[in-house]
Amino acid sequence: VTLSDKSSLWKSSGTLFLGNYGTGLLSITNGAQGSVTSTAYLGNNIGSLGTLAVDGTGSNWTDSGVLYLGEAGSGVLNVTNGGTVTNTSSYLGDSATGTGTVTLTGKSSLWKSSGTLFLGNYGAGLLSIRNGAQASSTSIGYVGYNVGSLGTLTVDGTGSNWSNNAALYVGASGMGVLSVSNGGTVSSLGGNVGAMAGGVGTAIVSGPGSLWNAGYVYVGNFGLGSV
Repeated sequence: VTLSDKSSLWKSSGTLFLGNYGTGLLSITNGAQGSVTSTAYLGNNIGSLGTLAVDGTGSNWTDSGVLYLGEAGSGVLNVTNGGTVTNTSSYLGDSATGTGTVTLTGKSSLWKSSGTLFLGNYGAGLLSIRNGAQASSTSIGYVGYNVGSLGTLTVDGTGSNWSNNAALYVGASGMGVLSVSNGGTVSSLGGNVGAMAGGVGTAIVSGPGSLWNAGYVYVGNFGLGSV
């Protein structure tokens, strides 16, 4: 499905599957709009691939429900050149076979999540924020939530930012990596690196202007942590 100008609009009132057993692609460009009022699955079953691409100023995707990127397959979200995406809770790599990838690039590109963010629930979740893009969550962020999961959060470049109004867990019970570089910034109410038994967390902040601003940070709480 391709939506490619300001007058293009797609509204879905039911559950959305992009790549249920096969391959699904939704492209929103040049100020087009798309929305779903229920749960959205990108890469639902093993072997499937679902991709959502939102590109350009004014281009927008709104999900009033939960967003699953890589339920059991592969789910990809690309937000570029000023595109915006908003949703509630997000699961990247929900089951053990799932892989969810989010890439945000370009100034004014924005992903807003009003619920909990799981980067690697039981599978693998990767979030990359580069070249001035922004992402935010109003609830807890987990990078590597359950045993066997892998979560990676990368914030690179001046103006690139991830903000969280709650705690950020890097390696909750899984493996989590936080990388902030080249002037990127991360802000959270608190931080926990290697939070629970079995959790392995690594936080790397490098380069001039790079910052992780947190009210507190526990390193190796019940797991293994390094900063």
